[in-house]
Amino acid sequence: MRRLFRAQRKAIPRAQRLYDAARAACRADAFLLRHGARCVAVYLPHGSELDTWPLIGKLQGRGITVLVPKLTPVAGRMNFVHLGRTHHSVRHAANRYGIAEPKRQRRISARVIDVVLVPLLAVDMHGLRLGAGGGYYDRWFASHAAGRRPLRVGYAHLEQLSDQPLPHQAWDIRLHGLITPAGIRRFRNR
Repeated sequence: MRRLFRAQRKAIPRAQRLYDAARAACRADAFLLRHGARCVAVYLPHGSELDTWPLIGKLQGRGITVLVPKLTPVAGRMNFVHLGRTHHSVRHAANRYGIAEPKRQRRISARVIDVVLVPLLAVDMHGLRLGAGGGYYDRWFASHAAGRRPLRVGYAHLEQLSDQPLPHQAWDIRLHGLITPAGIRRFRNR
């Protein structure tokens, strides 16, 4: 199933990817402004994921603290760290999966994070997310997120929204919402 959704995402034409990244950034920026977010965790794009750099530029321009994931030495764990005022690969190194992350930073307490924008391969109408398979976000949410804080919001191309229920495990953490270039969808999850 992951292979299928990854192939569908990869098949999105380059021109549409650029358009989607710009449009989703506007939608996300407006959403975060309405929610009064001052500290936002955002993934750094990898492969065919929806590009977050246009959004990161908007957030930093408004003085929002931007955090990004960084894997820990403990297998299967990640923390969020300050991105800093960098652009693309400056002061970043690839982790063991080839994903960019800051070279050095200390972790930030989950209590200060207002919203986490989550990468995904697919998400269904109930907020169940199919990720890359490592379980990093689910473990982080299980350890650090209580109820509705921080908000868990998927960030994806519209094509990644599945009208069919996705398989899930008891430990999967549902999203509160989804931001796509086409709009914002809210899920009723606690």
